[in-house]
Amino acid sequence: MPYTELIEDRLRFMEIDENDIVELQQARQYIEPEIDKMLERFYEHILSYPEFAALFEDEESVRRARASQKKHWLEELFGGRFKSSYFNKAERIGQTHARVGLAPSWYVGSYSKMLTQFIGRICEQAQVEGRSACETVQAICKAVLLDVDLVTHCYLEAKNQAMREVLRRATQFATDMAELSDGLSDSVSKAQSAAALLAGTEAGSAEHTKRLQDLLGQIESVGEQSNAIDTRIGELQFGDRLYIEDDPSTLDRLKSRFSRD
Repeated sequence: MPYTELIEDRLRFMEIDENDIVELQQARQYIEPEIDKMLERFYEHILSYPEFAALFEDEESVRRARASQKKHWLEELFGGRFKSSYFNKAERIGQTHARVGLAPSWYVGSYSKMLTQFIGRICEQAQVEGRSACETVQAICKAVLLDVDLVTHCYLEAKNQAMREVLRRATQFATDMAELSDGLSDSVSKAQSAAALLAGTEAGSAEHTKRLQDLLGQIESVGEQSNAIDTRIGELQFGDRLYIEDDPSTLDRLKSRFSRD
């Protein structure tokens, strides 16, 4: 689906229309004077949890995040600017959450802190003015839930992509293991021969010991790589951290070592 169609589809499904955009834009005048206090309470709350605190390196990173969110809330959400830049930002946030391991449950829970503050401020102002806050509250709920919907969607897309990459690597690993089987069997034979030599003579035992240790190290490396694949798949099935490091392939190193033998 083209990106513009996706935007229109999400707005249509969430029933966000021109009336909602007008309500959001009018609500900005009441939210903007309080946004700094709202964000202060928001960060005080989430940073009391290790899952969030670990995402920020220092106070400067927190300040940057606050500034970015302030701009997001005021200019995009309460500006009714649901354009491609808004969706691109949601995509980046979802991918970042996937990379650092922030589960959607934490993200949704944290958004409730801002949503309740928005609703509270709007209801207070409506009471002062003697009018209903219903339509404004409805518009805010739709917009905030659109945020959550998009970021969660992008998070799951990133997780699926990471899973596909792990499965690709696992498949490649199985193929490479088949190619290495002859070399591995040969290494086992050499290791057994070296062990026999060690048992039968003391002369040159240091050289034979080193040889045996090298060969056993090759065999152990194969096992470690297999365990790493199993661990990674387990993390993706039951965990939330999705980052995949692009380290040099252990299999490439193994192939090189077997070819030398």
